[in-house]
Amino acid sequence: MMFRAEKKISTEIFFIILCVFFLQPEAAEDYQSAMVALKNGKTAEAKTVLNSLYKKNPSDPLLKLRYATTSPCSTANTLYQEICKAENVPDSVKAEAFGRLGDYNYAIRSYTKAAEYYRQASIKSKDSQYKHKWAMASMLSGDIEAAKSLWHTLTLEYGDQISQKSWYYLGLLHLKQTQYQDAYDCFSKSGKTDPGNSWTVAALACKYECAIRLGLNDKVKTYREQLAIYKNTILESDILQPLVVSEKKIKPDSESVKPVTGPDSTPLYTLQVGAFGSVENAAKLQSALNKIFKDVTVIAVTLEEKVFYRVRVGTFSSREDAELFGNESLSKSGYSYKIVQK
Repeated sequence: MMFRAEKKISTEIFFIILCVFFLQPEAAEDYQSAMVALKNGKTAEAKTVLNSLYKKNPSDPLLKLRYATTSPCSTANTLYQEICKAENVPDSVKAEAFGRLGDYNYAIRSYTKAAEYYRQASIKSKDSQYKHKWAMASMLSGDIEAAKSLWHTLTLEYGDQISQKSWYYLGLLHLKQTQYQDAYDCFSKSGKTDPGNSWTVAALACKYECAIRLGLNDKVKTYREQLAIYKNTILESDILQPLVVSEKKIKPDSESVKPVTGPDSTPLYTLQVGAFGSVENAAKLQSALNKIFKDVTVIAVTLEEKVFYRVRVGTFSSREDAELFGNESLSKSGYSYKIVQK
């Protein structure tokens, strides 16, 4: 499987090299100078060169893609659409075209369309940025569950920094829904505070807010002291500002922490370990977990005509029991998780 993936990537790189190779030496040199101009923000200069190259070879998808980046929105959208619909175009080129269409629709606040274009881009490319943008567009379109599933997938399938950043965005979703304990748990997995990774400072500010609302007085003091060195530089001033005013006024919101139950019912909790767009990937994780744990289930959830498969472990009578099992068993076995109510 890895060999086929590497072969596919090599084929795409080879195609792009060929696109440049078959240009005349002077044209190839012009192409490279246009790329340098684009990188340096000299769009007008790049546009002149790429316009000339594209007119000489309009069937070249890579030239069409690069020319589109310097064109007016209406022209660019038409060119990106042509690339997306064309056959025999490398996935990497199509992914960028879908991504550009997503960016355009995101900019004009057409978030549902943007989410679909980012979804298409993520099919063509494993680049995590497309899945992240898909989650952002889904959230802004009102599809909170889809956004949660996507960011949770990113916490599991990619490297540490991407995983930590995704935990931060998951925390923001929970915070927006006043689910302070879930938010706090997510922010706690966002990585060690480091100004070089801006989301970690924002996550510290958010942990501070959650701690206030949850009544974690010892944590409030710790986080306040840690935040002191960032108060004049933190970009997320909209997060910090209300905390300075409201810290002593906010009381723990017990209703947001404890799930609502009927007189004859007791809430049950489980640990969600993964969320996938393919049943095969969910089944693989389920199989791996079954070798270590009992009561591993896969639940199919349909969001915007897209089916997600959520892998869950265990059934617990309290959040505390679930957290204890997660920390002592799942975490030590190398699995990330989040606590959800059944």
